[in-house]
This record gives sequence, C-alpha cells and structure tokens, in this order.
Amino acid sequence: MKKITAQEKSATQKRKPAPKKSTPRKNSAPKRPGGAEKTLSAFRKTFRIIICMGVVMVIVAGTALGLKTAHDKYVYSTYPLKYQTEVEAASQKYGVDKFLIYGVIKTESDFDPNAVSPVGAVGLMQIMPETFQWIQEYYADENYQDFQVSDLTKAGINIDYGTHLLSILLDMYENEDTALCAYNAGVGNVDKWLQDKEYSQDGKTITKAPIEETENYRHLVAQNKSIFKKLYGDIDEDIDSIE
Repeated sequence: MKKITAQEKSATQKRKPAPKKSTPRKNSAPKRPGGAEKTLSAFRKTFRIIICMGVVMVIVAGTALGLKTAHDKYVYSTYPLKYQTEVEAASQKYGVDKFLIYGVIKTESDFDPNAVSPVGAVGLMQIMPETFQWIQEYYADENYQDFQVSDLTKAGINIDYGTHLLSILLDMYENEDTALCAYNAGVGNVDKWLQDKEYSQDGKTITKAPIEETENYRHLVAQNKSIFKKLYGDIDEDIDSIE
C-alpha cells in the first residue's frame, strides 16, 4: 500500500472557506446639510412666503378697488348731475344755490320730470298748479311767457318756476330751513308756526315743524344738498380757479 505523504494529505483536505469581508453598513440617517445648504433652503422658504403675501395683497387691492368703483358708480348714479344747463341758468337768474336746487329736485321727484303727487304737484320740483298760476299772476314780467300747467312737465320751465318760488321764500323768511318748510307746507302754515312758541322761539326759525312730513322734508333736502355739494363741489372750484 502506497503511503500518503504529508504533502498529499494536506492537499486532499477540504479547504475552509475564506471569511467574508464585512461591508460597512450605510448610515440610514440623512446627512445634515451644511451651512450653505441651510441658507439656500431658508432663502427659498422666505421667497415663497413673500410671493404668497404679494399675491394676497394684489387680490385684496383688486377687490377693494372693485368695491370702491362699484360704490362710486352707485353713488353718482343715485345723485346725478342731471339738467345741469337748466339748473345753472335758474341758479344764476334767481341767485339760489344750485346745490339747494338739486337737493329739492332729488327730494321732490328723484329727477322724474313727469312725476305727479297725490295732491297734484307736478314735475321735477313738484309745483302745485295754483302756485304756478300765482307766480304767473304776481311775478309776471317780459321774461315770462303764458305757459300752461301741462308745461310743468318740461324740465326747463319747471326748474325755472321752482327756483323762482325758492327765491321768493328765501327773501320772505331769510332762512333756508324755514323757506323749505314753506315750500313743502305752504306760507300760511309756516306763518302760524312762527307765531307759536312751541314751534319757533324767535319768530324766524322753525325749531320743529308740527307736520311730520314737513319736518322730514326739510332735513332730507338739507342732506341731499350736502351730498351733491360733496360730490360735485370740487368740480366747481376747479372751474372757478381756471377762470
């Protein structure tokens, strides 16, 4: 029997598998950004916030502008400067504040030339037929033509007669508030109220009209006059400065 040498014996033995090399595990936690990355991230975040705020401000400004435009359109359409030529002519002819004329027209008819009240007052400034005839009879001159009551639906004629009546009442009472009471309730009523301490302390000014309609009327005309002056007063000042 052949003897196995030590060298052959060594060669026939199973070789042990080589130990596996250990692979270093990857760290699952993300790397912390460096200083430059932090700055860039903060800048992007701030930029996004600024953009969002800008968009919101544009939307808010646009909405506010739209609301203001709608509001202005409503106000100017509610208080229009209609019949400007006729009002200007009557204002200069009789020396009556044109904004008072507009206040009366707004209150009396709301600019409806064909308006007729339940008691028969006609037109823009709601002139009673008997008042119209009284003015024609006692204040007629070469400038007055022989108009009919039906002519009171014509803007120019109605504004002329209505403004003339206002001027008569303003001269009579020397007080706009009292004159407006007379325009609404009549001279006879106002004269009686001025003699009553309950309604007038000085015999010239009505402190409170006993007729609710008249009391409300004078305040409403004053309010409308003030609104017209606020809306269009600056326009007159600009025209006067140019002239």
